[in-house]
Order: sequence, then structure tokens, then C-alpha cells
Amino acid sequence: MNLESTISLLESKIEKCVVEKDKHAYLEGPCFDIKRNRVNAEYCKGLLRLGEKPEIVKKMVDYLISTQNADGSWNEIHPYYDKPSSLITSIVGDALLEYYKKEQERYLKDAIDAAKNYVMSNAKEPGYFIKSSNFRQDHLNVDITCADFLSAYGAYFSDTKTQEIANKTVEHVRDHQFENGVFPYRVDTEEIKTSMEVPCIHYQGVTIYYLHKTLENLNFDDITWLKKGLEWLEKTQKEDGKFDWSFSGFMFAYHLTGAYGFAYASYECSDDSDSYSKHSNQCLDELERNMDELLLRWEKGSWLNLITSFEAIIKSSQRGSDSFSELLYNFGYASYREFSRRRYTMNPKKDFLFEMLKELLSIETSTIEPSKNFPDLFMTTECFDCLTYAKSNKSN
Repeated sequence: MNLESTISLLESKIEKCVVEKDKHAYLEGPCFDIKRNRVNAEYCKGLLRLGEKPEIVKKMVDYLISTQNADGSWNEIHPYYDKPSSLITSIVGDALLEYYKKEQERYLKDAIDAAKNYVMSNAKEPGYFIKSSNFRQDHLNVDITCADFLSAYGAYFSDTKTQEIANKTVEHVRDHQFENGVFPYRVDTEEIKTSMEVPCIHYQGVTIYYLHKTLENLNFDDITWLKKGLEWLEKTQKEDGKFDWSFSGFMFAYHLTGAYGFAYASYECSDDSDSYSKHSNQCLDELERNMDELLLRWEKGSWLNLITSFEAIIKSSQRGSDSFSELLYNFGYASYREFSRRRYTMNPKKDFLFEMLKELLSIETSTIEPSKNFPDLFMTTECFDCLTYAKSNKSN
């Protein structure tokens, strides 16, 4: 696959999920009857970059504005969770800002300003943003996604305050980078001591992607630390193009297909993109391999290598495990994922095994982690966003 054909494939899959109602349009996937602000915003951004479907973009933008809360926020929406979020507000705000640059409508500016104010109000300290009411820990990928929106706002409207906050956020993310280049999934705070300050292949790509976008709007002379993060990501990709998930210690993101979209954009937006061309092309191949009705939630696996995958599970389970009980939990989670990704369903909402395990282990979750793989609109729009950004970045 090449970039253009992969983007075209993703777009054709997402297009089937568009629902038009009067003056509004939104996406609704085949597996869940929920309308996620994030997937609508990511699809809009991709279409704006491609210059396609202006009528749909207009309707989706108007739909997004109709779902904005009175405080300027948008909700993060999952099957089990629907709460205001600075992360989602930043992603939607960024999409509206891109549309405003073209249309210059006052109602758009009002919505964008309200979003900016909400995101800034959720800065707990310089560089650290509260994701939502239920998730108040310091997630570096959340921090830099908020900084991406604020830096874009500051660059376009010449707002020094938002630029200053974005700068401090980049420094915050840089200062918590591990010596080996890893940007951990979450960092410890004085209030919350966690065992989730661990490497994660998926969120390494997410963090680098949004760092690239943020740094476009700022003046940072030294980015050797960012290149170091990219080198770590490259090391996790095996000769056949698949990721070696034994490098990852965050089980929720284990084998997520979106990792290949974020990795592609991270490679291609770097100053030394030519040296990563092999890895970039392999990412596109993996996205195609894992395409069904939509992009699958997790990358496919063969039953023939299920047993050999346990070597990676053991290594992964040890990352960030401070006790034997945590190691057992991580081992069980990773084993469950290895089993799940090898099966398939179009109805993950009714997964009795997951519901039973959830009750048995007292697991609190915002989404469904079924015992079967499924076509996921969430992963598909994430990758559409990443790939269209990489394409527009190359052409500029």
C-alpha cells in the first residue's frame, strides 16, 4: 500500500458510517450506537486536509457545535462513559479552528474561544492538564494534545498566553521522558502514586504525533530528545513490520491497531523521514492487513503462534509491576487480549465473558474490552487523522 491508497481505503470505510439528519451529520459505527465527538472531529480534520466533501464537513461542524456544553467543553463518549473532557475539547477545538481559518464565521470563533478557555481552566499546573472529572492523573499524551490546540490557537490569533502554556507543556513532557527515549503513559504526582509510569508503543506514537503538531507552532531549537523518542519507537518494530509488544507495559493499549497510524505520522513528520521509510511503509501494510468493515480494534493474530506470544506477555507484565498481584493482573489482562484479538464479532456490546470478568475482578472501564475482535470506528478515524496530517505535512 502507499499513503494515498491507504487514506482512500480508510475514507471509503468511514464514509459508510455517515448519518445525515437535516442540517447535521455525524458518524455512527456498526458496533455501538453512540455519537462520539472525537471521531466526528477527526474525520472533519481529515476531509479538510484533503479538500473533500465540504457539505458533509459543514454539517458535521454544525453538529459538533450543537453538542458543545455551556462551559465550552465537549464530552468524551464511550459505551460506559460520557463526561466533559479537556482532551476531547482540544481535539474538537482544533477541528473547528481549521474550519474557521477557511470560513471565518463568528459563531465558530465563539465556540473556539469557549473551548480554549475550558482547556486552560483544566491546567492543574504548568504542562499538566486534567483529562476529565474521572481521570485526573497526569497523562503526558493528554497534556500534549491540549498543547497542540492551544499552540494552534496562539499561532493563528497571536495569543501569547496560549503559546506560553503550550511551551511549558512541551517542556513538561520532555522533562518526564525516560533516558531511553520513552514518553511514559502516565507520570506520578504527589497526590497519585501509580504503577502506570510505563512504556507503551501506542501512546509513544500518540505523544510524538502531537508533539510534532505542537512544535510546528512554537520555536524550539533543540529537539534531539524528540528524535530519541522516535528511535525507541523504531526499535519496537520487528523486521516484518509488526510491533514487538513486549516493549509495552500498558495493557489497555496492548495490540491496538491505531499504533500503526500514529507511528506512520511520527516517522513521516520527522526531519529525517527518509531513514524511516521502510518502517513507514510497513505501518501502511499493517493497517491494510487489519482492515475489515472498518479497522479492527486490535491487530489480528494467528492461533498457531498463541503459545509463543506468552514470552512477550511475561515481559510486558513485568513492566511497571510493583507487586506480585499487579504482575498477575497484567499477565491476565495481556493473556485475555491475546485470546481476544484472534476471534471476531460484530456485536461486542453483548460479551458475556467480559461482563463476567468485569464483575469478578471489579474492573472499572469506560469502554468495552470484549473477548472478540471487532471493527472499530474509533481506531479508523484516529488513523485517518494521522495519515491525512502526514500527507498535508509533506505537501507544505
